[in-house]
Amino acid sequence: MSRSAITIQTTDRLHTDERVRERLRLLGIVEPDQMPPGLLARLRAMVPKRALGWSEAEQLAERQANRLRAQLDVLGPLLREEDIANLPWLTISRRERLPTSGVATKTDFGWLIVLKGDEPMVRQRFSLAHELKHVLDDELVDRSPDGLYPSIGGYSPHERAERVCDRFAAALLMPKAILRADWADSIQDIATLARRYDVSRAAMRVRLSQLGLIETTPRCATPDTNASPTTGAPA
Repeated sequence: MSRSAITIQTTDRLHTDERVRERLRLLGIVEPDQMPPGLLARLRAMVPKRALGWSEAEQLAERQANRLRAQLDVLGPLLREEDIANLPWLTISRRERLPTSGVATKTDFGWLIVLKGDEPMVRQRFSLAHELKHVLDDELVDRSPDGLYPSIGGYSPHERAERVCDRFAAALLMPKAILRADWADSIQDIATLARRYDVSRAAMRVRLSQLGLIETTPRCATPDTNASPTTGAPA
Protein backbone atom coordinates (compact mmCIF):
# COMPACT_ATOMS: atom_id res chain seq x y z
CA MET A 1 0.00 0.00 0.00
CA SER A 2 1.36 3.41 -0.93
CA ARG A 3 2.16 6.07 1.65
CA SER A 4 -0.55 8.36 0.22
CA ALA A 5 -3.16 5.60 0.56
CA ILE A 6 -2.15 5.03 4.19
CA THR A 7 -2.43 8.75 4.87
CA ILE A 8 -5.93 8.90 3.36
CA GLN A 9 -7.07 5.87 5.36
CA THR A 10 -5.62 7.33 8.58
CA THR A 11 -7.33 10.69 7.98
CA ASP A 12 -10.67 9.00 7.24
CA ARG A 13 -10.35 6.92 10.41
CA LEU A 14 -9.61 10.00 12.53
CA HIS A 15 -12.63 11.79 11.12
CA THR A 16 -14.81 8.74 11.76
CA ASP A 17 -13.50 8.39 15.31
CA GLU A 18 -14.22 12.05 16.02
CA ARG A 19 -17.77 11.71 14.69
CA VAL A 20 -18.30 8.69 16.92
CA ARG A 21 -16.90 10.50 19.97
CA GLU A 22 -19.11 13.50 19.27
CA ARG A 23 -22.16 11.25 18.95
CA LEU A 24 -21.33 9.55 22.26
CA ARG A 25 -20.88 12.91 23.95
CA LEU A 26 -24.26 14.11 22.67
CA LEU A 27 -25.85 10.93 24.01
CA GLY A 28 -24.22 11.49 27.38
CA ILE A 29 -22.39 8.17 27.23
CA VAL A 30 -18.89 9.63 27.55
CA GLU A 31 -17.59 12.75 29.27
CA PRO A 32 -16.90 15.74 27.00
CA ASP A 33 -13.28 16.39 26.20
CA GLN A 34 -11.66 19.12 28.24
CA MET A 35 -11.24 22.24 26.16
CA PRO A 36 -7.61 22.52 25.05
CA PRO A 37 -5.60 25.51 26.24
CA GLY A 38 -5.97 28.40 23.86
CA LEU A 39 -7.11 31.97 23.69
CA LEU A 40 -9.47 31.61 26.66
CA ALA A 41 -6.66 30.26 28.83
CA ARG A 42 -4.26 32.98 27.69
CA LEU A 43 -6.73 35.75 28.48
CA ARG A 44 -7.37 34.30 31.92
CA ALA A 45 -3.64 33.94 32.54
CA MET A 46 -3.35 37.75 32.38
CA VAL A 47 -5.19 37.98 35.72
CA PRO A 48 -3.00 37.88 38.86
CA LYS A 49 -3.92 35.35 41.55
CA ARG A 50 -5.12 37.90 44.07
CA ALA A 51 -7.77 40.50 44.67
CA LEU A 52 -7.72 43.49 42.32
CA GLY A 53 -7.94 47.18 43.18
CA TRP A 54 -10.37 49.39 41.30
CA SER A 55 -8.09 50.99 38.71
CA GLU A 56 -6.05 47.80 38.35
CA ALA A 57 -9.17 45.80 37.49
CA GLU A 58 -10.26 48.32 34.87
CA GLN A 59 -6.81 48.53 33.31
CA LEU A 60 -6.67 44.75 33.14
CA ALA A 61 -10.07 44.67 31.43
CA GLU A 62 -8.72 47.13 28.84
CA ARG A 63 -5.65 44.95 28.21
CA GLN A 64 -7.73 41.80 27.86
CA ALA A 65 -10.02 43.53 25.37
CA ASN A 66 -7.03 44.71 23.35
CA ARG A 67 -5.49 41.23 23.40
CA LEU A 68 -8.74 39.64 22.24
CA ARG A 69 -9.10 42.15 19.39
CA ALA A 70 -5.53 41.44 18.32
CA GLN A 71 -6.07 37.68 18.42
CA LEU A 72 -9.25 38.07 16.36
CA ASP A 73 -7.26 40.21 13.90
CA VAL A 74 -9.74 43.08 14.13
CA LEU A 75 -7.74 46.18 13.25
CA GLY A 76 -10.51 48.65 12.38
CA PRO A 77 -13.04 50.39 14.60
CA LEU A 78 -15.90 47.94 14.04
CA LEU A 79 -15.93 44.59 15.83
CA ARG A 80 -18.59 42.40 14.22
CA GLU A 81 -20.57 39.78 16.08
CA GLU A 82 -19.30 37.07 13.76
CA ASP A 83 -15.77 37.84 14.91
CA ILE A 84 -16.76 36.77 18.42
CA ALA A 85 -19.09 34.00 17.24
CA ASN A 86 -16.14 32.29 15.53
CA LEU A 87 -14.55 31.55 18.91
CA PRO A 88 -14.61 27.72 19.08
CA TRP A 89 -15.70 27.61 22.73
CA LEU A 90 -18.58 30.07 22.40
CA THR A 91 -22.17 29.79 21.20
CA ILE A 92 -24.43 32.86 20.93
CA SER A 93 -28.20 32.57 21.15
CA ARG A 94 -31.14 34.95 21.53
CA ARG A 95 -34.41 34.79 23.38
CA GLU A 96 -37.17 37.37 23.51
CA ARG A 97 -38.56 38.54 26.84
CA LEU A 98 -35.44 37.38 28.64
CA PRO A 99 -35.53 38.87 32.17
CA THR A 100 -32.02 40.27 31.75
CA SER A 101 -30.08 41.72 28.83
CA GLY A 102 -27.75 38.75 28.69
CA VAL A 103 -26.57 35.69 30.55
CA ALA A 104 -23.52 33.44 30.19
CA THR A 105 -23.80 29.74 30.97
CA LYS A 106 -21.12 27.08 31.00
CA THR A 107 -22.04 23.88 29.18
CA ASP A 108 -20.33 20.55 28.56
CA PHE A 109 -19.12 21.83 25.21
CA GLY A 110 -18.05 25.38 25.98
CA TRP A 111 -19.94 28.55 26.80
CA LEU A 112 -23.39 29.74 25.81
CA ILE A 113 -24.28 33.45 25.88
CA VAL A 114 -28.00 34.17 25.56
CA LEU A 115 -29.00 37.71 24.62
CA LYS A 116 -32.35 39.44 24.99
CA GLY A 117 -33.46 39.35 21.37
CA ASP A 118 -36.06 42.11 21.59
CA GLU A 119 -33.57 44.77 22.66
CA PRO A 120 -31.89 47.11 20.13
CA MET A 121 -28.94 45.52 18.35
CA VAL A 122 -26.50 48.07 19.76
CA ARG A 123 -27.61 47.01 23.25
CA GLN A 124 -27.26 43.34 22.35
CA ARG A 125 -23.72 43.94 21.08
CA PHE A 126 -22.75 45.60 24.35
CA SER A 127 -24.42 42.84 26.37
CA LEU A 128 -22.50 40.21 24.39
CA ALA A 129 -19.17 41.88 25.13
CA HIS A 130 -20.18 42.35 28.79
CA GLU A 131 -21.06 38.68 29.20
CA LEU A 132 -17.83 37.68 27.51
CA LYS A 133 -15.93 39.26 30.39
CA HIS A 134 -18.00 37.19 32.83
CA VAL A 135 -16.81 34.14 30.90
CA LEU A 136 -13.19 35.25 31.22
CA ASP A 137 -13.60 35.80 34.97
CA ASP A 138 -15.21 32.42 35.60
CA GLU A 139 -13.06 30.15 37.78
CA LEU A 140 -10.95 33.19 38.74
CA VAL A 141 -13.27 34.92 41.20
CA ASP A 142 -12.61 32.34 43.93
CA ARG A 143 -8.84 32.12 43.54
CA SER A 144 -8.25 34.77 46.21
CA PRO A 145 -9.65 34.61 49.78
CA ASP A 146 -11.04 38.11 49.22
CA GLY A 147 -12.41 37.31 45.76
CA LEU A 148 -11.31 38.93 42.53
CA TYR A 149 -13.35 42.09 43.14
CA PRO A 150 -13.77 42.61 46.89
CA SER A 151 -15.94 45.40 48.27
CA ILE A 152 -14.40 48.86 47.84
CA GLY A 153 -15.87 52.28 48.54
CA GLY A 154 -19.35 50.95 49.25
CA TYR A 155 -19.48 48.85 46.09
CA SER A 156 -20.22 45.15 46.58
CA PRO A 157 -18.24 42.44 44.74
CA HIS A 158 -21.20 41.96 42.39
CA GLU A 159 -21.44 45.67 41.63
CA ARG A 160 -17.71 45.88 41.01
CA ALA A 161 -17.82 42.86 38.71
CA GLU A 162 -20.62 44.43 36.68
CA ARG A 163 -18.70 47.69 36.29
CA VAL A 164 -15.53 45.86 35.24
CA CYS A 165 -17.53 43.88 32.66
CA ASP A 166 -18.93 47.17 31.34
CA ARG A 167 -15.38 48.53 31.07
CA PHE A 168 -14.27 45.45 29.15
CA ALA A 169 -17.25 45.75 26.80
CA ALA A 170 -16.50 49.42 26.17
CA ALA A 171 -12.85 48.68 25.46
CA LEU A 172 -13.69 45.79 23.15
CA LEU A 173 -16.24 47.73 21.11
CA MET A 174 -14.57 51.16 21.33
CA PRO A 175 -10.81 50.55 21.63
CA LYS A 176 -8.87 53.38 23.20
CA ALA A 177 -6.18 53.80 20.53
CA ILE A 178 -8.56 53.81 17.56
CA LEU A 179 -11.14 56.05 19.20
CA ARG A 180 -8.50 58.58 20.25
CA ALA A 181 -7.11 58.55 16.70
CA ASP A 182 -10.57 59.26 15.31
CA TRP A 183 -11.03 62.07 17.80
CA ALA A 184 -7.67 63.55 16.79
CA ASP A 185 -8.81 63.36 13.15
CA SER A 186 -11.75 65.60 14.10
CA ILE A 187 -14.39 62.87 14.17
CA GLN A 188 -15.91 64.30 17.33
CA ASP A 189 -19.65 64.06 16.81
CA ILE A 190 -21.09 61.49 19.23
CA ALA A 191 -23.78 60.29 16.81
CA THR A 192 -21.21 59.83 14.03
CA LEU A 193 -18.86 57.93 16.31
CA ALA A 194 -21.71 55.76 17.63
CA ARG A 195 -22.58 54.72 14.07
CA ARG A 196 -18.93 54.12 13.22
CA TYR A 197 -18.47 51.71 16.16
CA ASP A 198 -22.05 50.39 16.06
CA VAL A 199 -22.83 51.29 19.67
CA SER A 200 -25.46 53.43 21.34
CA ARG A 201 -24.90 57.16 21.78
CA ALA A 202 -25.05 56.68 25.54
CA ALA A 203 -22.31 54.04 25.43
CA MET A 204 -20.15 56.28 23.24
CA ARG A 205 -20.65 59.23 25.57
CA VAL A 206 -19.55 57.15 28.57
CA ARG A 207 -16.51 55.84 26.72
CA LEU A 208 -15.41 59.31 25.66
CA SER A 209 -15.71 60.39 29.29
CA GLN A 210 -13.61 57.41 30.42
CA LEU A 211 -10.88 58.44 28.00
CA GLY A 212 -10.99 62.08 29.09
CA LEU A 213 -12.10 63.30 25.68
CA ILE A 214 -15.25 64.93 27.01
CA GLU A 215 -16.27 66.11 30.45
CA THR A 216 -16.92 63.29 32.89
CA THR A 217 -20.55 62.82 33.85
CA PRO A 218 -21.72 61.37 37.18
CA ARG A 219 -22.84 58.18 35.43
CA CYS A 220 -19.34 57.29 34.25
CA ALA A 221 -17.34 58.61 37.19
CA THR A 222 -15.10 56.07 38.87
CA PRO A 223 -15.60 55.67 42.63
CA ASP A 224 -13.21 57.78 44.66
CA THR A 225 -10.84 54.98 45.55
CA ASN A 226 -7.77 53.53 43.93
CA ALA A 227 -6.62 51.76 47.06
CA SER A 228 -5.66 48.13 47.00
CA PRO A 229 -8.19 46.06 48.97
CA THR A 230 -5.38 44.26 50.74
CA THR A 231 -2.78 46.91 51.45
CA GLY A 232 -4.50 50.28 51.16
CA ALA A 233 -1.72 51.40 48.82
CA PRO A 234 -2.36 52.71 45.30
CA ALA A 235 -3.27 49.83 42.99
